[in-house]
Amino acid sequence: MLQADIQIQRTEHIPQLDGLRGIAILMVVCYHFFPGNIICNFGWAGVDLFFVLSGFLITGRLLPFLNDHRILQKFYRNRFLRIAPLYFSFLIIFFTGWFMLSSAQTLSSFGFYKTHWWQFFLFIQNWVFANNIAESKTHLQHLWSVAVEEQIYMLFPLFLILVRNKNKILYAVIFMIITILASRLYYFNFVMEKEAYLKIYLNTFFRLDSFLCGVLVYLIYNNQLHYRKILTFIKWMGLLCMLVLFIYMAVNHDAEKNNAFISGSGYTIIALMFAGLLMVTLLKKNKIINRVTSLAFLRFTGKISYGMYIFHWPLFLFGFIFLNKLFAYLNYMPHSNTIHFINVLICLPATYLVSILSYKYFESYFLKRKVRTI
Repeated sequence: MLQADIQIQRTEHIPQLDGLRGIAILMVVCYHFFPGNIICNFGWAGVDLFFVLSGFLITGRLLPFLNDHRILQKFYRNRFLRIAPLYFSFLIIFFTGWFMLSSAQTLSSFGFYKTHWWQFFLFIQNWVFANNIAESKTHLQHLWSVAVEEQIYMLFPLFLILVRNKNKILYAVIFMIITILASRLYYFNFVMEKEAYLKIYLNTFFRLDSFLCGVLVYLIYNNQLHYRKILTFIKWMGLLCMLVLFIYMAVNHDAEKNNAFISGSGYTIIALMFAGLLMVTLLKKNKIINRVTSLAFLRFTGKISYGMYIFHWPLFLFGFIFLNKLFAYLNYMPHSNTIHFINVLICLPATYLVSILSYKYFESYFLKRKVRTI
């Protein structure tokens, strides 16, 4: 076994990565809770940071153990225990309540969920949303990324087993990132319907470059002497991409995803920026980033980030429903901004509370049953 592989086993848990997870989930929550703020409007890219982290971590849980003939069994078991219990339980509760308490007359999305509910259980809802753009902004819109990750998890181990050689994997990953960028640009310019930006945003293939950038970081970080030039390139490229994004947002006053720049090359630029951030975090040579990612609050938030991701958006939408009904009952209707502010004050701690309880009393039960050899 190579020294790099031994290193991964000895540093299976890197606390600073929990800090990055914390940053990622807070970006997503701020994006949903504080629309209209240009800084928070870039929060949707927190999902891309999750993708980059997933690429790095999943590669580390597979590549050193490819000689284990039970590697696929162990990997899929662990992924199931991490994702499925909370995800399926949430879906069952949501759809049971949805169909019992609503109707086609009271909620516009009733027909959509009545037709497509089963596809959420198969992790293909991102394609459903891509083909039903009008319904993509609903109570379960955020689950598109869970589907993308699960689709990648199903296929990525097979790619590693097929290629095996680390140099070949590295070159294949670089080739695929370039191919995805070129394909996305072609689709945007010659195939996509006018301003149908979400068809790119929700497409698994077009979002794969973020995951692959995480794979790239893993391969280079664990063989730094051999790839030192590429390592330096990634760090500087990450900084350059951050500068490009900052200039773009400052000039255009636009941090949203539904535009030509992001839909064309923007996703790859964001992926490379987060790859650079991940590399700098792993090297622990930047004092500011090291201190920030080591903050206890961010690390704790990162630990419960999966529950926060699942719960925050439905809680926020149902919070509006509850407040509107409450104020209607009181025969008092404040300004919409006031209702929004009150909802944030309620839903932010509620999201933390529900996620903490979920992690401590539900998710942990299944996490303890994961195979620890990968």
